[in-house]
Amino acid sequence: MIKLKEKLRHNPAPKEGEIREQVDRIVSSPIFLPSRRLIDFLQHVTNKTLAGESSEIKQFTIGVIVYNQNADFDPKTNPLVRIEARRLRRVLQKYYDSDGKNDRIFIEIPRGHYVPIFSYLDQKGKSSSPADDIKAQPRRNIEPPVVAVFPFRYDGDDQHEYLPDGLAEALTFGFSQFPEFRTMAYNTTAQFKNSLNKLQENAASLGIDFALSGVLRIIGDSLRVRVQLLDVLTGEQLWLYQHNDLLTPDNILKIKDSILKNVLGQVADNNGIILRHLSKHIGRQSTTPSTFEAILRGYHYQLCLSLEAFRETRVTLETATQTEPDVATTWAMLSQLYLDAEVFGYEEIPDAIELGIEYASRAVAIDPGNQLAHHARAYAGLIEQDREAIIYSADQMLSCNPNSAAMVATAGFWLCLAGKYEKGMEWFGKGIELNPLYPGWLHAAPFFYYLDQQDFEKALQQANAFGMPDFFWGPMMRASVLGLAGRIDEAIKSYASLLELKPDFPQNSQKYIKFFALGDNLVDTINQGLKKAGLTPAPYTKQG
Repeated sequence: MIKLKEKLRHNPAPKEGEIREQVDRIVSSPIFLPSRRLIDFLQHVTNKTLAGESSEIKQFTIGVIVYNQNADFDPKTNPLVRIEARRLRRVLQKYYDSDGKNDRIFIEIPRGHYVPIFSYLDQKGKSSSPADDIKAQPRRNIEPPVVAVFPFRYDGDDQHEYLPDGLAEALTFGFSQFPEFRTMAYNTTAQFKNSLNKLQENAASLGIDFALSGVLRIIGDSLRVRVQLLDVLTGEQLWLYQHNDLLTPDNILKIKDSILKNVLGQVADNNGIILRHLSKHIGRQSTTPSTFEAILRGYHYQLCLSLEAFRETRVTLETATQTEPDVATTWAMLSQLYLDAEVFGYEEIPDAIELGIEYASRAVAIDPGNQLAHHARAYAGLIEQDREAIIYSADQMLSCNPNSAAMVATAGFWLCLAGKYEKGMEWFGKGIELNPLYPGWLHAAPFFYYLDQQDFEKALQQANAFGMPDFFWGPMMRASVLGLAGRIDEAIKSYASLLELKPDFPQNSQKYIKFFALGDNLVDTINQGLKKAGLTPAPYTKQG
């Protein structure tokens, strides 16, 4: 692979005639010849740049001029140009790795932009465009992945041959409800129905990152469905799901709904296979993080709530909200971070509470259909001690996308904190059933529920399930419930663990508890247990 921009150089840019000759050489390559649209794309952006009209190179104009889209083409809802740009980058890289490995001029379409950069290559095949020891690109670009559902292989009778396409279309629509992904339309992948044995090759030709496919088999009255997720870049099978059921006219919709919830909940979820897989490719703090990298870091932080992750995530989110201010997810995540800064005593951020509440409302205003925005607004409602706002936001989360396991469980979390325990526990259970990979802090909701019920044994089970050894809420919950259960020696040990993680807890215990425990009765119950574990709380003064 050509490693771009590895050394600082000051060579002049190639001349126009040289650039045009290079473009002709590239598009004449067998690698490019089958891709007429990519040729048009490259020639269009090159001609505009050389004519001094690079400001006119935008997603809309490329969509209309190169891809013959109508005047109502909306790049925000139609990812066509972004997907094609990714294909162009990949095919260009493939060209320079093979036919063009000895070429003198390098043409690059930078990630996140569409204006090409022209530079000379040195004899070692490195770009001579100016840069200062920038590291080689990672294995995978940190940008929203393109996901597609391919036709299912069908083995069954003629009566039910509509089922595979119906399931694939429903899964495609389901993926489109998750804002982290760019979803390829099913009518695009359906063309490969007769070449299902070339899944990786077909997916790569469309610039797809993750491909979902499977087999639907009917034997008598038995239905068997197998679904697999493929990492197109590596060919690795990341996940496999199987569903066996009795097929009757009455339960077809039930089967389909069950498959949708399980596949989407485990694959497309915030804590699902794809985003966890992509998170592995995030290195140390980037000087120019992409918005999607900031989102991945935000999800990672939500899983661990560590101070180190907090600081790294804050930098990337603050950058992302400035560079792309119309993305609801980043504002929602930054809202949570600012509120966490005060609620967990992480860092002193001027006006953290006010800004956290403001950013939550901004996220909802940008995208009322964004679940994470309503999650942030529920958190803001908690800070404001507004039960009705919490309940409303939780209900909005559920209505936006009931197949998002993490958000379903989190909605249950907020309902419990607002005192709607029965409904909250129901949705909490549904969420964690859909995807057993979820953040441990969600166990605080059923912990509060069982504490309210005076069922200390079950409350302790939830405290133990909390996990997150570097976060102080776990030992705090255990110390309290063990104290209430009369297991004083164990309570004292848990309290000692709490102090190791949070030395300032005795001075700020009431602030930390009251931020999350609505109602004086619940606060008093937690305090009773902690006092038996050794806490002598300082008087609480409400902030703000």
